[in-house]
Amino acid sequence: DAGIVPFSTLHYQEDREEWARWFPADFIVEAVGQLRGWFYALLFMSTVLEGTSPYRTVLAHERVLAADGREMHKSWGNALDLDDVLDQMGPDVLRHVFMSQSPTDPIRFGFESAREVKRRFLTFWNVYTMFVTYANLDRPSLQAPERVPAHAGTLEQWLLSRLQATIAEVRAAFDTYQIRRAVTAIDLFVHDDLSNWYVRRRRREFWKGALDGEKEAAYQVLYHVLVRVCQLLAPVMPFMTEHVYQNLVRATSPEAAPSIHLIRFPEPDQALWQPALEAAMEAARRVLRAGLAARNGAKLKVRQPLERMLLAAPPSVERSVRAFEPEILEELNVERLELVASLADRVVVSAELDLRDTSTLPPNTIPVLRAALAARPGEAVRESLLTGGQVSLPVGEIEVKLGWADIKLRAEGRDGFAAAVDRDVTVALDITVTPHLRRKAMARHLVHHIQMMRKEARLNADDRIRISVDARGEAAEAIAEHEAYICTETLARELRRGSAPANWTAGEVDLEMARVVVAMSRA
Repeated sequence: DAGIVPFSTLHYQEDREEWARWFPADFIVEAVGQLRGWFYALLFMSTVLEGTSPYRTVLAHERVLAADGREMHKSWGNALDLDDVLDQMGPDVLRHVFMSQSPTDPIRFGFESAREVKRRFLTFWNVYTMFVTYANLDRPSLQAPERVPAHAGTLEQWLLSRLQATIAEVRAAFDTYQIRRAVTAIDLFVHDDLSNWYVRRRRREFWKGALDGEKEAAYQVLYHVLVRVCQLLAPVMPFMTEHVYQNLVRATSPEAAPSIHLIRFPEPDQALWQPALEAAMEAARRVLRAGLAARNGAKLKVRQPLERMLLAAPPSVERSVRAFEPEILEELNVERLELVASLADRVVVSAELDLRDTSTLPPNTIPVLRAALAARPGEAVRESLLTGGQVSLPVGEIEVKLGWADIKLRAEGRDGFAAAVDRDVTVALDITVTPHLRRKAMARHLVHHIQMMRKEARLNADDRIRISVDARGEAAEAIAEHEAYICTETLARELRRGSAPANWTAGEVDLEMARVVVAMSRA
């Protein structure tokens, strides 16, 4: 009798015209077990009565299992009560957990599955709270959130372009009922583009800079982006996005729509979409990632300044790197960049097997493949991949073709260099630490510790302070050499040498190469 639902509940016999407004349904969704159950019953009944399908789109998903991979049963002690789940996770996190899962895989559901979602949620929330904190300090004259400034900086233009690409991707995914694809696109934009790049690059300007036209434009762009992200996220996390909307939009514009869920879903603005700028920024960030990988391989913290980075890359990548050179050098904490034709004299490239799918290979071929790949020069393997997208290796009487996904390239620096490769990009960092670089590192370490002291003292973002440092030897030289930098980065009006007054907050600080006593007081 379940097959009669589209007819009995919509008054098929009493009001055929009203029934036709709602029939057929746009989509139906249930677990895969209903393909031969309810879905079939509906289709059978509709075919008999109307000769057509009762739904336009069929969505099916796999089963929800307990965290241990078994079915949930109270008698087994692995069943979860919905009220407990909502109390501990919250409805937004619960929705995100399900909407970010592949419908073709069973879901192992438990409280642990909420932790990653909460981390992503906190990424967006931290950007939002940062914006509110600094906007309350600077009081920029924000216009309606749909407005974007005519003359925004390059970084703002890039962020707006990435937003348009994300909106297009999310719309295409939702329009075709690919929910996970939509959620993934939003998460990547918030985490990689908005938080880890834009806010990271702009935080210092928001914190320290005076409110000029450029900073006001940055505020307006970030305001626009936050509201748009809320609109994209609204179907996934309706309660959190409603809270942010009420605070960002309704609190300043009472004439705006009363709810974020009463606003039309955003559409990409072609005028703001700049694929060439996105490609240039991605090339620059690829070089940055390679540089960070080289640092990580050498176990060198980013707070340790380095003198130079050598880069061998195609001309298109070189142009992108030059366009964003200050950003790359600052993120890598390197003083200068040198472009070179080749790094063969400083970097040795090797190739390792990194197969994820071995189902198509004959038995016992992995050791043979690994040996054949190790026998090839790494640069030769890379060149084959760059020119043809694959490399052929003999295994007995057959040849196995491997692509980029099957091979991991590694780089080893020579003669005081740390190195990394990313396809056609090779980076080498000069890791020689001179006395000048050592003193610069001490200053950066000191700034980091003072910032932590500000945080522990619960100072406001714009609070000015006075600091005192009791240091000897090279540490004292470092502080004298970089006094202006230390004061600027920590919002210090004064930097004293020697002992501080007794009523100042003080503590011993390890600068890794020396220990000093730092004291701080609100100015």
